[in-house]
Amino acid sequence: MMFAPLEGWRHVTDPHAAIDYAHTLKDLSDMHFPDAAKIVLVQYNVSTHKPASLYEAFPAPEVFSQPSASVAASPTRKP
Repeated sequence: MMFAPLEGWRHVTDPHAAIDYAHTLKDLSDMHFPDAAKIVLVQYNVSTHKPASLYEAFPAPEVFSQPSASVAASPTRKP
């Protein structure tokens, strides 16, 4: 799920593969926030949530053309 509470916007996604994650980020920057200079992501620490996912899905020049992203992982719980 992605949401922007100040804009009153949310989008629910189902697939959890690395390629799906990369395409979701591209849609986030190209379709939902095309004029953003920077996108801040707060996300779970899941193995598919890695910058390498972008390179698996897209050629490097296309990855570098995207807005910069600041990534903050959600805290993990201690047992």
